[in-house]
Amino acid sequence: MSSTYKCERCNSINVDKLASNQSCQVCNHPFNSAIFAENGAHKFSNQVSKQHGLVQSSPPVPTMQQELTLTNFYQKKGQFILGFNNAKFIEIWEHEIVQHWFDKPAMKYCLLSNAAILYANQLNSKNTGNFSSSVESEQYYKMGHNYFSKSLHLQHELAESITKSIDPDIEQLRDLLKCCFIQFVCLMINNQSMLPLISFENEKIDIVSFMKFYRNVRQRYIPMIPNTRLPQYFMNTAPLGTFPDESCHLSDSMLQDLENFALSDDSMRAELQDVIELFRVSLVSSMKFKCPYPIFSNILHFSDKFRDYLYEQNVFSLRLLFVFSALCVLSPFPLSRLNNIYVAYMTWFKVRSFAQLGKFRFQTDEKLYFLVMNTDYTLDYDSLDTFDPISVAMSYEQ
Repeated sequence: MSSTYKCERCNSINVDKLASNQSCQVCNHPFNSAIFAENGAHKFSNQVSKQHGLVQSSPPVPTMQQELTLTNFYQKKGQFILGFNNAKFIEIWEHEIVQHWFDKPAMKYCLLSNAAILYANQLNSKNTGNFSSSVESEQYYKMGHNYFSKSLHLQHELAESITKSIDPDIEQLRDLLKCCFIQFVCLMINNQSMLPLISFENEKIDIVSFMKFYRNVRQRYIPMIPNTRLPQYFMNTAPLGTFPDESCHLSDSMLQDLENFALSDDSMRAELQDVIELFRVSLVSSMKFKCPYPIFSNILHFSDKFRDYLYEQNVFSLRLLFVFSALCVLSPFPLSRLNNIYVAYMTWFKVRSFAQLGKFRFQTDEKLYFLVMNTDYTLDYDSLDTFDPISVAMSYEQ
């Protein structure tokens, strides 16, 4: 009889699975190389991640035919998935990124990573229950993880070159920003458990800390690049206070929850109010632009202080990350519905809440969890301002 092994995340939610020397069979964690960016925009580490106590096996080498398949898929369909068939986004995408990707190795591997995982998702969705397609999709998932690791190594070299230069080359700055954008998409949307949303163990790499690096790169280098249209596509959420006359039911209800929540620190309350304001602006932005990117990009705009509150496991901060996760899953984006970093965090949060209280602390959280786990509901752009998880869930429960 095979022995059982639980990775950190699955152990926390009490999921059993067979041991594997390559990946967790439930969450499919690839145990791949990763980088950790801290102390500004420049310190990278490309050490192989040993977070789960396993050693990465030799990666499969993609064939030329497989790379051609991914290239054709991405040019014909992948960019339209990421651009939501939005003519403006696709035009910027093609002008700023696609026409340069083959002669820029770091960008090439970023795009191939995205393409491989998008392609694997398509194989899974179209051929449910087909064993050969399942095997093929798993090959492309692993290929995507390996491309991603390669892209991190090349990005590390690019960032080091920029850091050492007194007068950074504008084209190198453009390439670094483009890599950051493409990797943002890969990590936030096509992650497939490459990195967890958040980890509470020291020196473990997660998305919350990773996105601090992307934010710093963005703030530091975009002003240095003339005539770039990339900021229009680089996950821009409108500044706090934008659309002041636009109310949002979900953010209003969270503000009320915060008002009723016992907090002795007024500065913490103000910080949490700013995060809720981020949610309001992002929902209104998504509604106006018919695109979910502003929702995902909230994590770019989290303040350092709020990130500290998350790592300190402040109850209401963790709750806000739960709501953020639910919104990402419910957004009209082709995520793997129940196999992504957001559902993993939501499950951890539920286990934690039930261990402490025997239930969710807030009814909104209970209904968000229900909508994610038990329905196929997706957010409607035209009614994001009135979205009420409680009433929507009730319509499914009747």
